[in-house]
Order: sequence, then C-alpha cells, then structure tokens
Amino acid sequence: MSNYEELFRKKYVEEQKKIYLELFGSENTKTLELPKNYREYLKIGIDRLSLDIKYNDLKESTRDLKNIRIQGEFFNFFKTGKFKGNFYCKLDINLPRNLYGTNIKNVRDKKLIIKSFSKAFDELKDMGIIISKKSIVEYMEINKYIILDEPIHKMEQTFTIIRKNIVKGHFSREDRHYNRSKNKTGAMFGTINKSITFYSKILEILKLENLDDISFVSLRKIVSKFKEFLRFEIKLKNNSLENVLSRKLTLEELLESPEDVIDEIFEKIVIESGFTEESLEVNLDKSVKMFLRIFKRYKRVHERSFILRFVKDYSCKLWGGEQLEMIANQSSDSKFVRRDRKRSLKKEFKATKDSEIDCMDCIKKVIKDLDFF
Repeated sequence: MSNYEELFRKKYVEEQKKIYLELFGSENTKTLELPKNYREYLKIGIDRLSLDIKYNDLKESTRDLKNIRIQGEFFNFFKTGKFKGNFYCKLDINLPRNLYGTNIKNVRDKKLIIKSFSKAFDELKDMGIIISKKSIVEYMEINKYIILDEPIHKMEQTFTIIRKNIVKGHFSREDRHYNRSKNKTGAMFGTINKSITFYSKILEILKLENLDDISFVSLRKIVSKFKEFLRFEIKLKNNSLENVLSRKLTLEELLESPEDVIDEIFEKIVIESGFTEESLEVNLDKSVKMFLRIFKRYKRVHERSFILRFVKDYSCKLWGGEQLEMIANQSSDSKFVRRDRKRSLKKEFKATKDSEIDCMDCIKKVIKDLDFF
C-alpha cells in the first residue's frame, strides 16, 4: 500500500469514528457496531440556513449600515448592500456548528435551534445589529443519514438507475459540474436552487483536508469494507422554499414549530421527487413490462442463446436480481419454463454484472429510510 493509500485509509477511519461518536454518543468506536435502535438517532434536521432581512424590519441603528460584510464566530456572514438599486441584508448561519463545533449531525430540537440562533444574535447585538423575527428564511439545508453496508463507490450504477427510473420532474435534471467532477462524493439531482443530494459525509470531510494529490475515485475503494454514512440532503433557495411551503417562511414561524416545518419540507420533497415506496412499485412495474417485451423479442431472434445475450446487452440497465425474477415469472405460462429461465437469468446476470451490489436492494433500503410517512 502506497503512502497516499495509507494516509487516506488512516484519515477515513479517523473521520468514521468521529461521525459514529457524534451521531450515537458512544465511545465504542473500535467495532463501530450500530445500536439496535440506530434509526432513532438519524433524525431529519437543519444544517444551514440564510435569512433575508427587509429594510423596514431592521432597527434604526442598523439601517445606516451600507455595503458591509462581517464574519462571526457564530454566523457565517452578515452582509448589507444594494443590488440594482434595491437594499439587501443577509444573515447566514450553520446551526449545528454553533452547538457542536461541526456540522456532522443536524439540529431538530426546538430548544437547541433557539440556542443556536441566540448565540448568533447575541454576537450581532454586541456589534449593534438587531435581527427581527419577521425576517424571511430564503435558504435552507435539511438532511438525514442513511447507513448502508456498501461504500459509495459501488453505487454509481444505483444512482444512474435512480436518475433514469426513479426521480421525476424537476429532480430528473442533472447538475453536470457536480456529477462529473473528478473527486465527486455523491450524486446530485435537480438544480442549484432546488436539489437533493446523496453523498458520503466522510469523503466530503476528506476533500477539505490537504489531500489534493489523492484521487478519491480510485483510493476510496481501499475502505470498501466499512459501512457508508450516506447523507441525504435537501437544498432550497430563494423562491423554491416558498413554492414548496406555499408561503414565505418567517424566522418567527420556524422558531415556533421547527419540527413541523422540517417534516413538511421533507415530506413534500420526498413525494415530489418520487422517493416513495408507491412510486418505486409503479416504476418497477413499468420497467419490468418494458424488459419483458424486449425479452420475448430476444427469444424469437436468438432462440438458443437469448438469455445470455439479453443479460449481456441489458445488465447495465437492470436493477437487480428481483427484477430478473419478475421478468422470468411473467415470461411464460409454464412453471417449468419460468423456473429454468429464472435460474439461467440469475446465473448470467451474476456473471455479467460489473458491480457486486444489487441495485434494487440498495434503492429499497434508501427509499425505506426516506419514505416513513
């Protein structure tokens, strides 16, 4: 193992232990065995948000501030200025970082959210800046973890299938810069103003380390035996947040009932994007019917070797063993023919498939963790 590989593996293990400790509050990081009720720790919560503060909502002492940008200990930035003749005032805060020093885990509890805001507001108050609760939340990131047995480098085909067969509408769009970057840490669906992203939190952290000469695409395979702390993240900016909620979200409403707001956003985005068990069954049924037509046509053209050729030509588009079984079950009225085809299909599929991961199992795991309403 090269020095780069050893360094990468060492830092990966260190970050995995940190995440484990942050999420589960346990120092038993040697085995990294998950608690039986580990899902109870993986709540949906807020990471970062930005406020749009109107001129009339600023205290008189703050209105005279022009073209300033301040960075604080408990806020990312506070800035004012004019754009096309219009006054603007923005405040950007990372809520978990104010509480824990990192954003490894999110914040959901009302008392903790108020505490995080209070730290930022007190710091600004010391500077003579008072923030109104009438301010509008114009940007928000909410997330939750999904823990998988397979590392993210084995999920490239899974993300491809999700993009082609699962997500719908706005989220079927592709951010080319993100998804084709050299050291990408996951997959993004949607646009910069409204997106959902699946990514490895550990790899994202390592990208911030001084590891410029390391290619994550190849070296992340070194840690393939570890579980993947996959992060599902929703980002809503400007009108996208207002459109999802069908109203402008004020800071006052957020502080009053943060859990209700978080759950409302999460539920609407999950349903809109198609990440529900109901949508999965519909899309799976459509996919099976399409492949069944192709399967029967192959049989007529390639009577003797149609199964081998079918799997070879379409293995990259098939979801997994379950889909093959459904195709085989619908391909003949004879149970003996169905049994033989099922056995042959699975055999050839296993031999042909580039990745060992069963995409169908992985997709079901992801959707089960998201579709809990």
